[in-house]
Amino acid sequence: MEIDFANKVLMPKKWLALIGDRASGKTTLLTRLAEEMKLPSYDLDDVISRRVSRDHNDFFKLYGERRFRDQEELALHSLPNSPTLLSCGGGTCFNQLAMKLLSKKARFLFLDVPSAVLVARRKLGGDPRPLLGKFQSIEAEVAALYQSRRETYRRVADWTISWQGEDQEKMVAKILTYFREEYGLE
Repeated sequence: MEIDFANKVLMPKKWLALIGDRASGKTTLLTRLAEEMKLPSYDLDDVISRRVSRDHNDFFKLYGERRFRDQEELALHSLPNSPTLLSCGGGTCFNQLAMKLLSKKARFLFLDVPSAVLVARRKLGGDPRPLLGKFQSIEAEVAALYQSRRETYRRVADWTISWQGEDQEKMVAKILTYFREEYGLE
């Protein structure tokens, strides 16, 4: 799928960026999709962690969102200019400088996940990331962000795939089937 995917789907851009809310499954799907598409992959949070020599969650807690977003932009500049699969953070689409770069290099796949599934995943996974802003609970944060961010994700996205809670392999198959049917890939 490597040559067909890069030439038929991504062109003239080089990257496929997975976008969506925290716990939407971007990182979960990244490795399997990259294997199937035969593309190198990068989790933007991991790239940031390597750049700052500390866990990205710790960096966010210590230095705040503004400095984290600065590092996010720098991390994007460090990625190769070749066909690549990228998992973006939930807030990346709201970082104007990062989006300026991404809009030049990437096409976007929005993983649209119902808010109830996002809450369940975050609770099940023991999400180590801090609550944003003044939210008192995961439910309150998800409810507020889901409403405020969803329209932006949809507007930015080249494609939207709904994930209702299927397991990882079924979701990878769903995405690959979509691209194969849409673009006539082998």
